[in-house]
Amino acid sequence: MRDNSDLPDIAEKGMMLDEVLIQLENEGYSTSDYKIKSDSGKAVLKPSNWIVLSAKDGVIRVHNKVADEEEARKKAEEEKKKSRRRGSTKS
Repeated sequence: MRDNSDLPDIAEKGMMLDEVLIQLENEGYSTSDYKIKSDSGKAVLKPSNWIVLSAKDGVIRVHNKVADEEEARKKAEEEKKKSRRRGSTKS
């Protein structure tokens, strides 16, 4: 197993995971040299949807940025529906 003490320097907080994986490969890392764990416990299937929270001790912790965007979009749609309903009940 490779020394992964430079992992935090490569996988910096705020970086997109797909970019980090390319850099790790360029630095000579193999997938067995680190683990990826999501803050939600969900599997990371599409790295471009995930953002790095932290990296240490051979573990890259990530958060699903796309899920946040989807949740915000749904919330905005719900608010829009509510305001339309309120507007249609006024006479």
